[in-house]
Amino acid sequence: MKKILIISKNENLKKEIDKSGFFERVDIKENLDINRISMYDILIVDSESIAYEKYLNAIPEIIKRVESNYFISCNEDIYSNSVRTLGSYGIIVIPPHLTENQINQRICMLSVEGFKGKNNVISFFGAGPCVGSTMISQAVSSAISKHTDKRVIYISLDSEEAMGYLNINTNGAGLNTIKEKLINNLLTIEEFNLSCVKNESLYILPGEVDLKNVRHYHPEHIEKLIEFAKESFDLVVINAGSSVNGMSIGALNSCDTKFLITTQSTKNDIYFSKLMNQVFNSIGINNEDFLLIVNKYIDHSDYKDAMELSKTYSIPLVSVIPMVDYSLSFFAEYKGDSLYDSDLNFKNSINQLSISICKEIGLDFKFEELKRKKGLFRRN
Repeated sequence: MKKILIISKNENLKKEIDKSGFFERVDIKENLDINRISMYDILIVDSESIAYEKYLNAIPEIIKRVESNYFISCNEDIYSNSVRTLGSYGIIVIPPHLTENQINQRICMLSVEGFKGKNNVISFFGAGPCVGSTMISQAVSSAISKHTDKRVIYISLDSEEAMGYLNINTNGAGLNTIKEKLINNLLTIEEFNLSCVKNESLYILPGEVDLKNVRHYHPEHIEKLIEFAKESFDLVVINAGSSVNGMSIGALNSCDTKFLITTQSTKNDIYFSKLMNQVFNSIGINNEDFLLIVNKYIDHSDYKDAMELSKTYSIPLVSVIPMVDYSLSFFAEYKGDSLYDSDLNFKNSINQLSISICKEIGLDFKFEELKRKKGLFRRN
């Protein structure tokens, strides 16, 4: 087992790594003593304790003495300045805004042979407003809950309650009821479970009803929320919306599989390109982290086809969902129903996507009349 030295003031990071049980020894110090690091296999340096320039000067001696090195960037500027330079030395740069648990997961994945985290969290993020992240995420979670014997939860982190297509009475339950305890780290697993509602076989955590409160949720709060969900459920499905805030960043950082939903509208790839260049790249989220779903698809020569869109976004294509008749879509929204039981093409597309998700995470989708397609998640 390996020994770790952390140069940081963050005692919670030490506790999190220690708690994993994968390492023989985990020490933490506030200052870096080059002459005393040779006894460790892994060195983790926090940029809040050691300035980037000082760390850069010490690199020749550090890599001589320690086999594996990690540098935690405390903000976007340090991350963008350090990631390529340090990467050329084989040093792993940890992006900002990750929680202690997420940092621990990354270190375990890279340094513990055979380590595999619990792969049961998926998120849907929209390449722009109104691309269908709410409809698709709700339909997928409903389909999987109906056709497996596993516990599935749908969590709305779309900056609003986002219950439009489930036609349920939340009875005041949801994220807003646990906000204060979640933010103050007082929430219990029992209180989390009580804040959910059930619709047939699907459990639901309605989103925040007060838009003014969205700014109070930071990525670490969402990380904690998702940890509770992973404890209680076999599959966690998240609607991360299309905006960049603490909710969406926390969701994308915490999930195992990220789906990007887009349409053939050019404004979506322009919007998403801005998000990627101005926000996501600076916090360690890249195009290759996503899988592409093209929604509201129209098979016409005037529009880019699905494979062209995949090249435009530089993201592997996993699903194409056809355009539904507008009046049918409008009526479904008006009634508060999903299109899942209203349009056969939409239903078949959602089922095929759901089967692929279940196959990837090891769930059995009991729907024999549909043939399973292989390799949708492969990137080669």
